[in-house]
Amino acid sequence: MEATLYLPQCPDNLLYYKRKFNVYNFTIYDSTKEGLCYVYDEVNGHKGCCEIATCILKYLRSLPDAIHTVNTWSDTCAAQNRNHILLAALIFAVNSIPHLQQVNTKFLESGHTYLECDSMHSRIEARKKDRKIYTPDQIVPIIEDARCDPRPYRAEQLIFSDFFDMKELAKRTVKNYTIDSESAPVRWLQIKWMQINEKSDVVRFKYDYEGDFHEFNFRQKPLKRPRRCTAMTTAEIGLLQLQKVHSARLPISMAKKNDLLSLIRDGVIRPAYEAFYANLPADPKIKDTTDVIEVFDEDDPELLGLYNKIVEAH
Repeated sequence: MEATLYLPQCPDNLLYYKRKFNVYNFTIYDSTKEGLCYVYDEVNGHKGCCEIATCILKYLRSLPDAIHTVNTWSDTCAAQNRNHILLAALIFAVNSIPHLQQVNTKFLESGHTYLECDSMHSRIEARKKDRKIYTPDQIVPIIEDARCDPRPYRAEQLIFSDFFDMKELAKRTVKNYTIDSESAPVRWLQIKWMQINEKSDVVRFKYDYEGDFHEFNFRQKPLKRPRRCTAMTTAEIGLLQLQKVHSARLPISMAKKNDLLSLIRDGVIRPAYEAFYANLPADPKIKDTTDVIEVFDEDDPELLGLYNKIVEAH
């Protein structure tokens, strides 16, 4: 996920004192050197696990039929990608996409998370520097023009109806993600490698790249007195119809909308874009807060211990 893009962007000192409109860009860079961007704004989605998992599922569905195995590398942001919500999406993917048989998702070492996507972000930032940008629609061509050689980046703009409720999917499909096959707690913040296979109830994982695989059955926790499993089978998971996470555009705070409208009155935002900002949904009950995604650092023993206690209590 690229750092949040703020609109409007133009050289005016008044912008420093005003709340701005957030635009998000989730990027994928594959082994064929193809760069893909999923772009959406804050009235169409959040910067959370449902949106991230939806983008990854859309990408997996777009792959050619000849591809049977996918290996991914990502950073260690627990709130976005190292969690059971993304796991549920990958389980659904390998059981609903006919040609996809296995997904290996690997997490870089904390503090060493530089990826090719970061180079994409740098190119995009350089391209949009000193440009006047007022709406999300204007960001898409800037992304597509950020690299001309050998191939331009591809950008797809998403709206609220594109995002699936991956949390509801996880509730229906993943009944266990805390206890492994040896009745030990799964230390999610230390996982470096997860492997999800087609038609398998078992998720395999490693705490280091060279170590042995551990595993847990996502359909049922190991019990002293085994009971009949009532969780969905992998065949049933593959037939699920995903629900939409948002039924309409998401409102912003009234304070933010007032700030944006004041920029129109002050001549910072051109009159041609007044309709876009005037039509933004707003709710006076919403507090204007900074969009923060919590990142759990596996190298912080105090934070790691607190997180493990929460998992065990759950």
